[in-house]
Amino acid sequence: MMNVKTRLEGRIKVPYKWSVGETGSRFLIALRDRCEIWGTRCPTCNRVYVPPVQNCGECFQPLEEWVSVGSGGVVESFTVARQPDPMFDLEPPVVYGLIRLDDAAGSLLHFIGEIEPEHVRVGMRVRAVFAGPVLDEEYGGRFAGEIGRLASFARWLPAIDPREMAAAYDEVDVVLNTSFSEGLANTLLEAMAAGVPVITSDR
Repeated sequence: MMNVKTRLEGRIKVPYKWSVGETGSRFLIALRDRCEIWGTRCPTCNRVYVPPVQNCGECFQPLEEWVSVGSGGVVESFTVARQPDPMFDLEPPVVYGLIRLDDAAGSLLHFIGEIEPEHVRVGMRVRAVFAGPVLDEEYGGRFAGEIGRLASFARWLPAIDPREMAAAYDEVDVVLNTSFSEGLANTLLEAMAAGVPVITSDR
């Protein structure tokens, strides 16, 4: 009797949609549209949960009060990824950290930038920097002096209302992306959609 084995290679496509629910949606929409981080506060033990939850994990009370927690926090734990991840367009090494925001319970997982991995420490203070059409003014202020020095050929732009982005792109000749780790930023996609030439890296 012959033992015949056949190997078939293929891929099964199982498309699906996953909902984060009412609480998660409100949290993510505030991040996307207003660059704000919000949590839910327990009326009994006064704990503020970030990410927000519907019920307190300590006293099980329903949480209906939403509070803004700001963008500052501390690193509770971190790891360094030294291999590229196809899910993220980030050049290794990449530092991923658990960040506990000020006056909040729980932690957010995010990558930590603008620092060499060997300098990251548990307990160090960090601050969220938002990308997109709304500019983080405090973060941008760090570069205001340098932009002023280059004022002969560069102009520092404040936050632009999303409804005015098309008109803003009409005023420029080319969009230059100076990041080596974000080669296809939303800014470039917007510029190309507006018919503006772009210059960027191939990373």
